[in-house]
Order: sequence, then C-alpha cells, then structure tokens
Amino acid sequence: LEWRAPKGLAILGVSLSVSIGTVWYASIPHAAPAYSCYSNVKIDSPSHMQRKGLSIDDTTFTCPAEIPDYWPHTSERVTALRVYHTSMANWDVARRSEFVDSLHRYVQRTGARILLGTKITCQPDEDYADWLVALQLLRTLGPEGVLGLAVGDNVDQLAFQPGVSKECVENIWSGGYLLKTLHERMKDVRELPGFGQLPVTSVFSAGAILNAEDYLFAENSNARVNSFLKQVIA
Repeated sequence: LEWRAPKGLAILGVSLSVSIGTVWYASIPHAAPAYSCYSNVKIDSPSHMQRKGLSIDDTTFTCPAEIPDYWPHTSERVTALRVYHTSMANWDVARRSEFVDSLHRYVQRTGARILLGTKITCQPDEDYADWLVALQLLRTLGPEGVLGLAVGDNVDQLAFQPGVSKECVENIWSGGYLLKTLHERMKDVRELPGFGQLPVTSVFSAGAILNAEDYLFAENSNARVNSFLKQVIA
C-alpha cells in the first residue's frame, strides 16, 4: 500500500463523527482538484456516499485549500462538509477572507454543501467575531451551498474544557447566553436573501443523552440541555 496522510480528517455520518489521523486518497487521473493525494487501493462499490460528508478537523481548518475533493480510495466526490467554526482569534481580516474564499472555491469546484458551525464559548467577543466571518461565508456561498447552521459545538462538554469557570458555564445555560445567541444568529440568518428556511441547530455530544438520568437530555450543573431544548421549542 502506498499512502500519504497530509492532514487529519473526521468522517461524518448521519449523527456520529469519528476522528481519524490517517486518510488515504484515490488516484483519479481525470480529476484536477486544488489538492489531491494518491493511493493504489480502490474501493469499487462504496455505499451511500451521498449521505456522508467530511468533518474538518482543527489541522485542516488552517489550510482549507488542502481539503480533498474525493473520498479515500474512490472516485466519489465529497458532497458535504462540516465546518465547526469560521475563524481563529489570531486571524486578521485578510486571513479570514482567505478562509472564506477557499471554501467558496471548494464548493464551486465540487458542488458540495456545508454544515456551517459558529462558536459558543466563554468569550462573547470572539464568538461574535467568528459569527461575522460565518455571515460573510453564508453570503458568499448562497443558500444552495449551505446545508444548515450549527450554533455551538458540543456545548454540553464546555464545562470540562481547561480554563472554563463555573461562572461561564452557569451563564451559558441558566444565564441564557446560548439561547439568546441562538435567537440572534437565527434573526441574522433569516435576514439574508434566500436563507429564510435554512435549518438551524445547536450540536451536543452523545453525553447529552448518556448523562440524562431522569430527563430526556442532560440536566445538571455542567449542562442544562433539557431545559435549553424545552425553551427552544416553547
């Protein structure tokens, strides 16, 4: 087996993503992607590829021009990407615009659509800066290039991240920061031409169900997912 492993990616299924550190890419002579790798292995009959997508890890996030156009060992184009957020704190305006342009070129080239995420953290200013780039990307891609918007990623696990205070966690849940921000992001999206019906969600880990105990979803000092969802659908 001849292989190259340029970047770590995660393979995204319907509701479960699994991170992998090594990915092999098929040799596709007729393709001319911006970035490609090669393998002498070929999967002849991949299953349900239109239902799958690539979830972009933090390493690949910093070099979006190197996202592969085709699934490993196949001639099947990637039709969906999941992007967890749209900027980093140390990026300047030019770097953020470069990120938007790279994803736009990818979508134009492949016809893929993006499940776009935006941050929910203990730093509201950083969250808003990330959202401004997300809005720029939404306008650039247009509704035909977007699967949906995810406000926050694995928010129920934030309490376990280094440096996160109890006050921050309390503010996100009982203080209403997550709910308020979700409504603000939805309002902004609905004002964009063509995005009136775009699906909007928040993403939680499997722990939101596994730690539910007496509730449908987790309801404890670390994550009040059950209360949040009740407020959303009220």
